[in-house]
Amino acid sequence: MDSIRPLNEYLSKATGTSVLLQRVKPQESLLPAYLAQSYVLGQGEMLDQPMMIALALPEEGGRPSFKRLLADFKALQGVHEGGLLLMAFEYLPSYLRSHLVQARIPFAVIGHQIFLPHYWVDLREREQAAPEASPRKLTWSAQAVLLRHLLWKDVEQRSLSDLAHQLDYSAMAMTLARRQLEAAELATTRRDGRSKHLSFVQQGRDLWEQALPLLRRPWLRSVAVNMTQLPSAYKTWHSGISALSHCSAISSEGIPVRAIDGDFLRKAEESQGLSVAEDMEFAQIKLEVWEYDPGLLAKGESVDPLSLFLCLREDPNERMQGALEELLGDLTW
Repeated sequence: MDSIRPLNEYLSKATGTSVLLQRVKPQESLLPAYLAQSYVLGQGEMLDQPMMIALALPEEGGRPSFKRLLADFKALQGVHEGGLLLMAFEYLPSYLRSHLVQARIPFAVIGHQIFLPHYWVDLREREQAAPEASPRKLTWSAQAVLLRHLLWKDVEQRSLSDLAHQLDYSAMAMTLARRQLEAAELATTRRDGRSKHLSFVQQGRDLWEQALPLLRRPWLRSVAVNMTQLPSAYKTWHSGISALSHCSAISSEGIPVRAIDGDFLRKAEESQGLSVAEDMEFAQIKLEVWEYDPGLLAKGESVDPLSLFLCLREDPNERMQGALEELLGDLTW
């Protein structure tokens, strides 16, 4: 039995990004026979780039040698056509992990460690992480922390462990968020006894303007729902034009737009059989599938104003841009 699903969950939790790997059918993997007997391939995206993972299958003959892992990695590179190649293991002794780190080979051990040298990411349970390179875009966890601070102003008072619990992120995801905020010179870390806290370099509108080039629209895809009202178990928030119409002179026309947490939607599709489609032609509700839970930042029935701005800022309509500026101007920074 392979561990694609646990690997999905671990990578998503640990990095604070949405990772959805699909298993590659053996007949489509193009692997030589000796590799096909040792690895299961998965394809997807992580940290905004294509990724292929090679999940090592348990071996009856014991643990592989580092020489063998190095040869396998080079052979897998010959099959992979670009993007990130990640070797994954259910278990790997620490001495082999050290060899992989020294050789700068990306790998993950489910539940224990992720090493991505291209991103200067080395996240381990109960171990110190390597320095973080300046990010081009913040991870979703770092973006959620930053927006939470701007909107609720309660982040600096909380320890990082409390913050991880409140925002439902793993300790490793919060570590990555902290390191990214530091690398972007948005925040520093201070100690209060044994706990760590974030201190932001700037505050209010100045911090927002500094961070804006690193922030992303919180949803990567939208789906159509062919029903006039979602079941009560589905927690959603007004978003897009629907949300902006509640706080500006912009009128909401057409399909209602709602935001939903992507993790919740994926579980609902599996367990409750909710049918969604990409085609909006017959949609009665448009669902924006968010990469962080909208409820972490919202204070009412609509998504928070800063995430809403990020959702709509690329709209070229002048009235829309005016309404968005008014939205920011009404905030208590």
